Amino acid sequence: MKQINSEFLRVLTTYLSKIRTVRTSISSTNDIMVMASMNNGTTDPIYLITYADLQGAAPVPVVRTNNPIIGTNTSNANVDALDAAIGADNTPIARTNNPTVINTTINAKVDALDAAIGVTPTSTNIVVAASSVNANLSAIDAKIGPTTAGAKSASVTAAAETGNTIMHRTVLTGITLTEVVTLGGVEVINDLIYTFPEGGIVIHGAMFDGTVVSTAAGEANSTELALGSAAAAAAAELTGTEVDLCAKTTHNMNGVTAVDHENVAAPTTAFFDGHATAAKVYLNVAPAAASAWDAAGTITFAGSVTLLWSFVGDF
Repeated sequence: MKQINSEFLRVLTTYLSKIRTVRTSISSTNDIMVMASMNNGTTDPIYLITYADLQGAAPVPVVRTNNPIIGTNTSNANVDALDAAIGADNTPIARTNNPTVINTTINAKVDALDAAIGVTPTSTNIVVAASSVNANLSAIDAKIGPTTAGAKSASVTAAAETGNTIMHRTVLTGITLTEVVTLGGVEVINDLIYTFPEGGIVIHGAMFDGTVVSTAAGEANSTELALGSAAAAAAAELTGTEVDLCAKTTHNMNGVTAVDHENVAAPTTAFFDGHATAAKVYLNVAPAAASAWDAAGTITFAGSVTLLWSFVGDF
């Protein structure tokens, strides 16, 4: 480290011992003077900071091509110079039939755009924007037309209808049918479960899924179940129109234990002329051929039926 001159330190120490206070003052030219009040009552200037020192030199702009501002100019002059350098308002990108004009108001521009777009096209839709949701749904329903769905019987808990005026899928659920039978008898379940709308009906397929059970523990007779366009007669074995919508299944009864009966099939007769009398669906349960019930009691079917069908029309 460089050695400090001992004589300088002695002089500095002697000088500092004579200072009583230090004060600053600003002159009329904004210069700052730092003054020391000495013990002997005199003042001694220590340092002078001029206004020029505080302000610093005028800024020099970064050198660039066509720099429009000048360091010694006023701010206003430099802003004007920048405006001139930037130039006039931009010209819109040229396009075919540009409807807007730079120097017009926003409203005028919107009007020009509206005129360029043209009038609102007339809608060919059946719904109206200003109408309520209910009104529009009614308009759609009227356009589509009636669903031409059929009607379930009281023995069916629910009928789920999907489709349109032509093709339908009907699912009947919660079906419960009963019949009191006698020992050696041929009583049958032959209940109406669904009525199609009047008109020509085409059956594409049908399905039943359910169980048959007896209240008599000794019931073990062979039993048939099918869907038909006609009710089964009180006789052994299902046949003809008693089974023409979905073919029969045959299973032995198991007393009070439910026995499954399921089948899905195309009908043996596809078209039904129901223009005078509506076509119907019956669920039929009967003893198998050349047999009879083994015990007196109540036979019960519980399950569901699904129908896929088309409405041809009516006259």
